Amino acid sequence: IVLGPENSQAVVDKIYQETGLSAAIVDVNDLKAVKILAASKGVSIALLKQALITNPAGNANEQTPVVLIRPTDAHQKPSAVGLQSANQP
Repeated sequence: IVLGPENSQAVVDKIYQETGLSAAIVDVNDLKAVKILAASKGVSIALLKQALITNPAGNANEQTPVVLIRPTDAHQKPSAVGLQSANQP
């Protein structure tokens, strides 16, 4: 189990403030449950849910606390790409 930070909203707000990148802290499992614990300005809740519903980062030995999600075309259609564990090639 990887625990989230105590003040999730402050963490995502700080990430946004420091980097200009939207951030979210999300609990996802293999039962198709996506629970958004905190989201900064600019986060698309629909995009997060669509990208994470299949739990692409895994729940077992992967221990992947960071997943990057971005739209793939100029029209900003929600889709997920590059979803892979940081410890995988």
